[in-house]
Amino acid sequence: MFTGRPHTAQPPTPTARIDFMTGHPFGARRPRSRFATASRATRILFCTNECVGLGHIRRTLTLAAAVTERDPDASALVVTGAPLAPGAQLPPRVDTVKLPMLKRDPAGLGARNLVMESGDLLALRSSLALAAAAAFAPDVAVIDKLPLGLGGELEPTLSALRAAGTSIVLGLRDVEEDAVMVRRRWREMGAREALRRYYDAVLVYGPPGGGADALSCVGYDDLAASVHHVGYIGAPLPSRPPADLPSDYVLATVGGGADGFPVLAAVIDGVRVRPLTMPVVVVAGPLMDPGEVKELRRRAAGLPVHVFEARPDMDAVVAGARGVVAMAGYNTVAEITRAGHPAVLVPRVGPSAEQLIRARALAESGSFAMIHPDELTPARMADELHAMLERPRPRYEPAEHCGAGVAAGILADMATAPRAGRALAAVG
Repeated sequence: MFTGRPHTAQPPTPTARIDFMTGHPFGARRPRSRFATASRATRILFCTNECVGLGHIRRTLTLAAAVTERDPDASALVVTGAPLAPGAQLPPRVDTVKLPMLKRDPAGLGARNLVMESGDLLALRSSLALAAAAAFAPDVAVIDKLPLGLGGELEPTLSALRAAGTSIVLGLRDVEEDAVMVRRRWREMGAREALRRYYDAVLVYGPPGGGADALSCVGYDDLAASVHHVGYIGAPLPSRPPADLPSDYVLATVGGGADGFPVLAAVIDGVRVRPLTMPVVVVAGPLMDPGEVKELRRRAAGLPVHVFEARPDMDAVVAGARGVVAMAGYNTVAEITRAGHPAVLVPRVGPSAEQLIRARALAESGSFAMIHPDELTPARMADELHAMLERPRPRYEPAEHCGAGVAAGILADMATAPRAGRALAAVG
């Protein structure tokens, strides 16, 4: 289990590392200004949180794309343990550094593929992240979800970046977890001190007033870091559905698919129990076990159900649907609401309550229906599918879905702002 700080030797002094762009020590870059036309192109570093699914890497790549689209000279580097979805392409001037993958089990977090003790794996991931950050020498670093990374693995990186004068930003989802659980976890990880020591800003990836993001849960209202609720992160949806799909269909999707088999099986079995007036498109997800995908295809035999292992054009698949059955992950819900579709949500209920909190809030608003996993049966799914197709389209609030552009603007301003004396803030 990953606990505490990384089990590594003290990293070399950041100022001994050379910035290969300037030839100067990494910790001695001169202040820059948005008016400094001779300075190098902007660099943004993203460090994603990941363990189950592809949600964090999808959101991070959307943010990176918004950054490089805003500034045609900017580059973004993403440090992540998540794989890219099959067929996915990186945005222009965006690249990744791949960390060894994690898995979650009853004992905590461990290695998904490597035969390593958890402490050794954490040390390896920590060292790789530090090396990437030191060599890339970013103007701004965006850390996903946890102020010190998983098990504290990013603390050496944060210390080196802070000493170098890099602006550091924490990115938080609209919904994190049960508030009591968030307060306990953040207290145990020393989140308040980490925010005070390292961070200049916090971006909340949702509209104001939600009250379920981690910062709202812990109630820190005395931080020097600025807090920005930027709206939901997502790229504009395509205007046309994929050419190979029916003109009218219900979509069933479970994100990466690692734990989504029961939802998709209930959809297929529900269609057999009570057929719909239109076909169903089922996307299993690239992380679903191949045996489970095979079983979905077996159940769908003879039904108007199209089963795909994965689709590289999921944004277009979502946009073209008449309604959607899904779990309640951040990216999927943001895409469904942006498309203005009715939906049936079957949230994941552990180990985090994030999806359950989000699904309940949407169900209470009347926009979506929710089935608790304990109540998931083919008959219940069949009833909800038919009811979904009778519901009017939910109201779409465009201003709540501009988060990628808003966040990119904030990051661009931070990258070009004068930074004289910023490195002094690393002194604890």
